[in-house]
Amino acid sequence: MPRRLLAKYIAKPQPTPPAAERRPVSITHHGVTLVDDYAWLKASNWREAMLDTSLLPDEIVHHLEAENAYAEAVMRDTKALRRKLMREMDRRVGDDGDDAGEEPLPHVIGEWAYFTRPVDGKDYDQFCRRPRDGGKAKVLVDCNREARGCDYFELSAATPSPDHTRIAYSYDATGAEAFQLAVRDITTGRRIGKPIEGTSGSFAWCADSRTLLYVALDGHHRPALVKRHRLDGSGEPDAIVYAEPDPAFDVNLTRTPDGGHILIECENHVSSETLIVDGGDPACMPRSITGRQRGLRHSVEVRGGRAVILTNDGADDFRIVEAPLSDPGRARWRELVPHVPGHHILSAATFARHVVRLERRSGLPWLVIREVSSGTELERLLADEPAAVDLEQPDEETAGTVRLTIETLTTPERVLEVALADGAERVVKAESAPQDYDRSLYVVERLEAAAADGARVPITVLRRAATPRDGTAPLILYGYGAYGVAADPSFDADRLMLLDRGFIYAIAHVRGGDDKGRAWYEAGRGRTKMNSFADFIAASRALVAHRYTAEGRIIAHGDSAGGMLVAGAANMAPELFLAVIAEVPFVDPLNTLLDADLPLTPGEWAELGNPIASAEDFRTILAYSPYENVTAQRYPHILAKAGLSDQRVTYWEPAKWVARLRERKVDDSLVLLRTSMTSGHDGASGGDDQTKDAAFDMAFILKVAGEAPRSV
Repeated sequence: MPRRLLAKYIAKPQPTPPAAERRPVSITHHGVTLVDDYAWLKASNWREAMLDTSLLPDEIVHHLEAENAYAEAVMRDTKALRRKLMREMDRRVGDDGDDAGEEPLPHVIGEWAYFTRPVDGKDYDQFCRRPRDGGKAKVLVDCNREARGCDYFELSAATPSPDHTRIAYSYDATGAEAFQLAVRDITTGRRIGKPIEGTSGSFAWCADSRTLLYVALDGHHRPALVKRHRLDGSGEPDAIVYAEPDPAFDVNLTRTPDGGHILIECENHVSSETLIVDGGDPACMPRSITGRQRGLRHSVEVRGGRAVILTNDGADDFRIVEAPLSDPGRARWRELVPHVPGHHILSAATFARHVVRLERRSGLPWLVIREVSSGTELERLLADEPAAVDLEQPDEETAGTVRLTIETLTTPERVLEVALADGAERVVKAESAPQDYDRSLYVVERLEAAAADGARVPITVLRRAATPRDGTAPLILYGYGAYGVAADPSFDADRLMLLDRGFIYAIAHVRGGDDKGRAWYEAGRGRTKMNSFADFIAASRALVAHRYTAEGRIIAHGDSAGGMLVAGAANMAPELFLAVIAEVPFVDPLNTLLDADLPLTPGEWAELGNPIASAEDFRTILAYSPYENVTAQRYPHILAKAGLSDQRVTYWEPAKWVARLRERKVDDSLVLLRTSMTSGHDGASGGDDQTKDAAFDMAFILKVAGEAPRSV
């Protein structure tokens, strides 16, 4: 059915797709020989080329450019549609963007209020401040000015010094996540010294306002070193404060709300350790608060002279303990919030007299405010449907309110402030809803799919109430299922454009995420990873059985590890899917995990297994690796997207996958590869480029679903 529709509307003859040359390379591990015909797409100088794409060999650049040209040629009949979609996107949000003209929400620190504001007609924001009680704003960092001459720009962080005389900020000008760290004098606006290159973007001020700690990348592009940088102009080399010994662990810095301490957070996907530095002594060396043990994760905040620790030690769904900073060992832990099975504690924020926590119960978000001295708790359900919620750490420990952001499939993001004393809530900022948006026209439904092993897989569905459940609607099914990251639903104005055209949207909350708690994550990683794919397929079949859609009418959508999920599902059950949209997809996990020099590989071993050291891990990954399991069968239409500077999922993974799909599939389905030649894992940074990309993706969906002609 879908293919006949497609054939009717695609112009003939079709352009000829690029044919990647086959240059077989064989490797043998654990008695198994793998032949990779497209290994040459991984440049021999990949390490240098990731940071400077001009160093990439011409033959690779030409191949990727040919793929881009082919994708555009195939989609040439949707140019008018894409222009229409872009106009519709602009009309829905307003020509000035989501938040232009709205009062920015400040973070008040001392006598100053700091905030980010958009600039009419510009791609990037400005970071500003004004007096706490109002007054004229001063621009501290103008990202449009910083981005001059750059095809990509991302501001990672901007933080004032404790005495408010200087602003430090980190930014990425390539998409390769190699951030520069710069400091400006707030009074004069002049830079102090040269920017520090090769950082992760994470930094923290010491109390003297003259010293910065920052995370430096090592020779493998891993955030592994904490260095001390003095702004006294002495020119002395930056000293190493901490060097992470395990290449599987990443390092991050945070400063406590009282400004007295800096936390060094070291973590991989299953374990973590927090160290503390006295922020008042720039020469102080760190000491561990939590220690390090495989399988134990900790998140630390500081309240007065005590460490407040969110931990899964003896608690699958986490508990909260506290201990004196002077002696924070496990023997001194005092329980603040006990473990309650099914009440998954996601995060906690600390105040002078309160600890606030965010929980997920039966898929729904709850906020709980606990007065520490009395143990009294106020709790409230934040939404009656699944939601994406972020609990903010306070700017000041003595604050009387806690701030959080929340959005659902039907409600745009809102920023709430909740009073600690009585739980009273007020909305302090609300993202504008699309013009003419009527929430009552849409319904959110929840159901479960039965996996083969009996697991119940949650599914969240969004549709127009008028869209019939008779199996005729095309359906977009999103999945992620990795790293303990839940597929929390968020609001997307562009998604409504498809729903208004008769599509249904659904999320499969598969194992590998923590959607149903930590045990749900553990059941979808390592040697149980196949459960993620089985869950996604089970969810697809359940949606067909409940007549939301029909077999062959599902567009599977996933990004990064979710791209691996949907690509693997297309190998295992291609008949279910009309199309697959795989954004920066991790589709060559076996070859990647066999290369210990790649930046993220050691950290991925904790998540997926180590195929170098373990024959069982090797066989497990080989069984589901999308690239290794492409076979001679019919495939859905494929749109794969890559970023040339992507350090997380390297460009060659989707490029190799597309080449092998074209070589082996036995039908005439479309297989397109679009590589952004100026960005990395997060895609284009400019607003116009993002809109163009979204319109292309939407046009692809409408085209393969046979909806494009009537939508122009």
